[in-house]
Amino acid sequence: MENAMDALKEKLSVILDVIKDPDDVVYLDYPVYYNVGDMLIYAGALLLLKEHGVKLRLQRSVSDFSLEELRDTVGPNTTILCQGGGNFGDLYHSHQALRESLISAFPDNRIVILPQSVHFESDENLNKCIALFRSHDDVFLFARDERSYQQFKAMSDNVFMAPDTAHYLYRLLGGVAQADRQGVLHFSRTDKEKVAAAYPFEIGEDDTVVDWQDVVTTRDNRLLAWERRLLRLGVKTNSRHIRNLAAYLWQWHVFQVVKRSARFFSRYETVISSRMHGHILACLLDQENMVVDNSYGKNSGYYHAWTKDVDCARLADDAPNANQ
Repeated sequence: MENAMDALKEKLSVILDVIKDPDDVVYLDYPVYYNVGDMLIYAGALLLLKEHGVKLRLQRSVSDFSLEELRDTVGPNTTILCQGGGNFGDLYHSHQALRESLISAFPDNRIVILPQSVHFESDENLNKCIALFRSHDDVFLFARDERSYQQFKAMSDNVFMAPDTAHYLYRLLGGVAQADRQGVLHFSRTDKEKVAAAYPFEIGEDDTVVDWQDVVTTRDNRLLAWERRLLRLGVKTNSRHIRNLAAYLWQWHVFQVVKRSARFFSRYETVISSRMHGHILACLLDQENMVVDNSYGKNSGYYHAWTKDVDCARLADDAPNANQ
């Protein structure tokens, strides 16, 4: 029987099927901030594309993205890829605004939204998004869960289910050997998606409790500040070369942070996470883990769609010691 994690990695090949020309692709909205989950998504997407011969002509973040530059780059056969994640909707305005600007500016190009979870607080915002995306005849939407899939179906006829691109990192991260892992890691989010209910697990005296910001070092923050200065300089001078340099250097740093995060996680025997990518990273490391839902059901939706058959994974509501 095929390993469930290997099967999820293989399912990502559906993304490759919708790229029109593998030599003519741009990648937008790469993450220049320290949500390591989004870094895992980016690293997995890059490896998926690279190992299947897809060449990225341009990479831009939300900070240095320019419609004018993109118009000078994009040809009639260019496929525009947008980073996946959990920011499709009205919680994270800058990322949604980037995607919506592409729909309006490039009506004749194929636009692909890599695997996303969808959440709108406002029905008005949702309906505006549906109308805008329906105006584009060649947009492909990949959903990470069933609820998002149903919402995407209102926006396009080209909608598919696919796991998070971080799954492409399976068997590639290394880390501490399973026999040497000890203790419990509670990976608990503290941002706007944090779970409103009481945390369902007792935290032991020797347990470790962190979020992504605790994995980030002072040196990382200095590098981020330097990267953002470089991005601003690229925008101010309208320099393609500076923007390309910023993308290259940050890509290198992303892989360093991903590998370090994997080493940190792999020290623990068990992970309990209210962040989806704490859960996914533990699965990538074949680590016993339980996922606690976030504020609007994103984590449980993902678990039921993809990771319920992963031997090392459990949903907190199903765990025997939840609420004890």
